[in-house]
Order: sequence, then structure tokens, then C-alpha cells
Amino acid sequence: GYRRRYYDTFSTILLPNSWLHVDREKVRGSLKGEDVAMAKMNQDKTLQWILKEGRRQPISPSLSNNNNNNEEEVQYQPVPVRSCFNGLTLYRADVWLEPKCRYDSYHKDDDAYLSKRYQHACEHIVFHECLRRVLLEKGGVSG
Repeated sequence: GYRRRYYDTFSTILLPNSWLHVDREKVRGSLKGEDVAMAKMNQDKTLQWILKEGRRQPISPSLSNNNNNNEEEVQYQPVPVRSCFNGLTLYRADVWLEPKCRYDSYHKDDDAYLSKRYQHACEHIVFHECLRRVLLEKGGVSG
């Protein structure tokens, strides 16, 4: 049977720096700012965490556009993350258009996110960490 779960842990880093990937070179908790409990979440727990973090207060049936039943309508809002894949992503245009940031670029700091199996960091992390470095250089975000 089908189980709903969050599957793409290779690209996912929760704020401030909790990488969810299991097959990793670095020991959990060794990344600066990493929450070990969050980094140890499996795919099922990650999905539940995302749904909980993104859930808005229920809208009463009288305020909802869907007046066909008396159930509260559940709505979700974006969940900020350091890196991910398979979702809506918002980038600052002045940073996203930076020509040195590409999915195939490399920086020595990306080694913190090496997979044992693949011996490289996920291309989404590489791109997002480059954007983060550009923002730091511009003074637009803290470490």
C-alpha cells in the first residue's frame, strides 16, 4: 500500500542547518547549528513535521468558500528551509541571477553535505549554499 512520506532527504536542510540525509559522511550533530533530534527524523516524521509547521489555524466553516459541509478547512503556509527540492522556492532575483551559482558548481564548504554513496553533495544543496554565500557577501543574511 501507499504511505505518504517525505522522500527527498538528500536535498533537505531544515533551518538553521539540520540535514536529513541518512547516508552521510559527517556524523549527525557535527554541522554548525544542527539539531540532532531533527537530523534523525525519518521520512514519516519529516512529513509530519512539515505538515505541523506549515499548518495554519483552521478556518471556520462559515468563513470558508467551501460551504458544502460543516468541517473546518485546513490550509498550509510555506515552511522556510535552508535547502530542499520538489516545492515552491522563492529567491531574491539579484542573488538567483548571480552567474557563479549553478547546480554544478563546487565550493569546499559543500563537503559538509557529502553522501557516502554518491561521494558528492546534492546539486540543490550546492546551488542553495552558493546563493547563501552570495547573500552573506552582500550582507543580506546571517550565517
